[in-house]
Amino acid sequence: MSEDHIRQQLAALRTEVRGLRPTDQRAQDLKDHLLHDLDGFLAEPSAETHAGLSARLQEGVETFETSHPQLTTTLARIIDQLAAWNL
Repeated sequence: MSEDHIRQQLAALRTEVRGLRPTDQRAQDLKDHLLHDLDGFLAEPSAETHAGLSARLQEGVETFETSHPQLTTTLARIIDQLAAWNL
């Protein structure tokens, strides 16, 4: 998996997350944190930002599983891609 491909996937995810309309404060907070972590990783991929983003993506899977199943599928796919990309 190339860095360019992962960056494209993360940029697309960022756009999708920005379009979310959370129904509660917890989901809104997660959306904000997820966007922050995506921006941080896209700006400077490192082992530290990779670990933080992976954890936040997993939290997104758990939080949005019922309300946004398509997003959950995307998050899970990107978690797998990041795991395969040995940073």
